[in-house]
Amino acid sequence: MKNIFLLAFTAPFFTNCTTDNGNGNPLGKGAEVASRYTLEYPANPDNPFDVSGILFYDVSEAFVAGNHPVGNTSDVISTVDRVATANLDFMEIVNENYELPDTAAINTCLIGDDWTLAEAINRSGLGLVARNEVIRFSGELLLLEIDRKPYEIIYRYILDFEKNIQSNPQISAADQRIALNYSSILRYAYYFANRQKQKPRDRNWDISISCLIAAIDGSKTSVAKGVVSTVVVSLLKNK
Repeated sequence: MKNIFLLAFTAPFFTNCTTDNGNGNPLGKGAEVASRYTLEYPANPDNPFDVSGILFYDVSEAFVAGNHPVGNTSDVISTVDRVATANLDFMEIVNENYELPDTAAINTCLIGDDWTLAEAINRSGLGLVARNEVIRFSGELLLLEIDRKPYEIIYRYILDFEKNIQSNPQISAADQRIALNYSSILRYAYYFANRQKQKPRDRNWDISISCLIAAIDGSKTSVAKGVVSTVVVSLLKNK
């Protein structure tokens, strides 16, 4: 699996046409929202963009608690948007450029193969150093999921990645924003999946490669889009 994933990155790099200047995640608002939560497991108080993961968890929990049906892609996008925009913390980080992921983009994420993830990372706008770090991180994370490693190991692995991203002087602030939004969403996504496994289900709640694709593809634009995209894909993959 790991070798297949890494080979996918021998494909030509894609140019980025959709990244913004970072205003999609206004750090002041995000930090303010995050500060209202108890900074404990699965949080990372050292990640200034941890609001991404917090909101992923809150919106996912609200959707499941509300017993909303998981129908077709378009219906799930609309329902997740209603649940998200009812969350006051979510609304604090939404700016005027917020747009819902379209059905075609979500369906592309749902294909869920190595090449699709490779393309998503390549068009994320990350510089070479950050992109290589995200490639390595994503490949190892998928292996941990395949091997059914306990959440504690996944949590520590993600924290180590975030520390490396923040301490590497070759990674720009803009690249840190994308990478740390991505990792925060995934840290809380795996925690949410772990909590779901404790409930009486006929199968595990999985965080698949499709969720990684949604998280990186959405995070390049804004916190709001990254959160909604990943929640939608997570629900559709586990219905």
